Amino acid sequence: AAAVSVGDTVATFSNGTAKQTSTLTFSKPTGWTAAGEHTETLTFTIAVEKPAAPSLADAFINGSVTKVVVTGSNGSGTTLAYGFTNDNGSFTPIAPDGNNGYKYNWAYATLTKDNDNLVLKTMGCVDGTIGSATFERYVRTYTFNVADNTYTYTPPVEEYSASQGYRQFVSISINGIEIPVTLES
Repeated sequence: AAAVSVGDTVATFSNGTAKQTSTLTFSKPTGWTAAGEHTETLTFTIAVEKPAAPSLADAFINGSVTKVVVTGSNGSGTTLAYGFTNDNGSFTPIAPDGNNGYKYNWAYATLTKDNDNLVLKTMGCVDGTIGSATFERYVRTYTFNVADNTYTYTPPVEEYSASQGYRQFVSISINGIEIPVTLES
């Protein structure tokens, strides 16, 4: 419907669809009144671009699902997965495996946005046997820096018991795609 200049993009196709089409319509240039048939060569190029790599910033897109996996180092190999969905800027806990497999008290795992950071807070006594009044003493904090894909770990002021051990960050994924992050030195 609009005039096209050399170098303009005339069609864009999205990833994930097997067959896509776009119709190009040609018309007589304005002011031309030449009679007869004419041929012209249409030269075009096709480029395939790699989609942008997923980033921690994708967690801020409404409806995105963030899954964080933390494992214990107390010899048991216990893996804790925390899942959240972004509901208009508020992160709501969900079962990270989609099958209600999360067996701990959601009140003791939160994900929030702090400027350009994602902040995961978990409690050492994840079964909820300690009242919320003492919650802050047992909080582990993982702060993920969206700008450079790094994170920091802040241990709790006090461990609930020796069996809780130190929790080690394993991975974070957004919409099922793992985001590579490194511990900030």
